[in-house]
Amino acid sequence: MILHRHFFLVIAFITFMSGPALSVVPQYESISTRQDVTLSIWVEKPEKIQAVVILFAGGKGNLDIDEDGIGRDGNFLIRSRHHFINQGMAVVIPDVPSDKDSLLFFRTSPEYITDMGYTLAWVQREFKDIPVFLAGTSRGTISVTSIASNLEMKKYFVQGIILSATVTQESNSGKQDVYSNDIERIKTPTLLSHHEFDECYITPLEGALPLLESLINVKDKSLITYKTGVNKGNPCRGKSYHGFNGIEEQVVSDMVFWIKRISASQ
Repeated sequence: MILHRHFFLVIAFITFMSGPALSVVPQYESISTRQDVTLSIWVEKPEKIQAVVILFAGGKGNLDIDEDGIGRDGNFLIRSRHHFINQGMAVVIPDVPSDKDSLLFFRTSPEYITDMGYTLAWVQREFKDIPVFLAGTSRGTISVTSIASNLEMKKYFVQGIILSATVTQESNSGKQDVYSNDIERIKTPTLLSHHEFDECYITPLEGALPLLESLINVKDKSLITYKTGVNKGNPCRGKSYHGFNGIEEQVVSDMVFWIKRISASQ
């Protein structure tokens, strides 16, 4: 199913029009994963939680998370986390593991899958019986597809995945794309969010529909595209159309609408 922003806006705006910011409970955790390796995660949750969304940043993935919060939060999903919280979503944000400086070329590794298995297990224990969703943007989509194609999603109560500004093309320097994963193994309901004017050469709009068609074992899959916003600076960074600059609340509202639909259907 393909939806364009001008069609979907009326439903999303009426249903999820923002009100006052909700009371947020922040939480820092350092969890053990592999031997002598820890993973810092940042958690923010509203008083009443309807679902949990684990957010995966793009780029190198390093967010400098510590007890004081998130050191780098310019990424689209990370800077937009309050929009999720205002609509009843708890957010969980993992950093780069302690033995790495970057997630480049690591997102598809067995070690990363191990780290994410421990992360999902922690989320399941922390948020018992609450549906979980994975959302990645730009290179974060490589993380999400890596997890969804290698781990049993039902085991961790993961009900859906969201891919925004998906990396469907390998970079000039040989950096990976989502096809570095065996995406045919993905069975989890999937939402693709993409800006029609995304100028980042590794995330062209032309790659979104073929990706949707390549998810041959996903029964519930949708693509929503957008045409508005503010385009500034590097076309592959967060302040351009690639990062949904200026329309963050709209995009997140559509994601939450989809999350609630999927949760209600399972």
